[in-house]
Amino acid sequence: DIGTWLQFSIAYTHNQNGVVERTIQTIVEHAVSILTDANLPDYLWYEICLTITYLGNLETHSHLQDDAPTPIQAFTGKKPNLSHLRVIGSKAHVLIPKEIREHKFKPRALIGRLIGYDGVNQYRMWVPEMNAIVWGRNITLEEDDVVYEKVGQFEDDEEGLGRLILADPDEIKGLVESIDHIMG
Repeated sequence: DIGTWLQFSIAYTHNQNGVVERTIQTIVEHAVSILTDANLPDYLWYEICLTITYLGNLETHSHLQDDAPTPIQAFTGKKPNLSHLRVIGSKAHVLIPKEIREHKFKPRALIGRLIGYDGVNQYRMWVPEMNAIVWGRNITLEEDDVVYEKVGQFEDDEEGLGRLILADPDEIKGLVESIDHIMG
């Protein structure tokens, strides 16, 4: 009597999938906003969409009953714990366990950006140097440092010296103004 009713839609008729299409549109809009705001690469879209879905299950929905206003609460019967939520895109230091560190003179932490959650005390980070997603529990976050800044490219010139290549005119203008300010 109570269960799932499966109804197929005709191919290429998106108007029959109204609720699903709107939900996907909302997730994509939020993902674009987060990726742009945190200046994260576009190929992290999947991780950000997972995070948005996770967060969506923690927020209240008008179609749920008052005694269980969130999907997690409706499923488990318990009020969700929100104490672990942090700013997506913030700078994160994740501890490298002693067991996998080569020796004591190697770095103790990886530096990355928070991109999601795997539970109440489990975080997902993107480490740009490795271009990898790592999971961690023991992390330190700098929530004030949200924007990921890519370092400019260095190229050898005819003298064999590495020089910073600036291609953006506004970046060049800002650098010249700062030098003028220091010299003047």
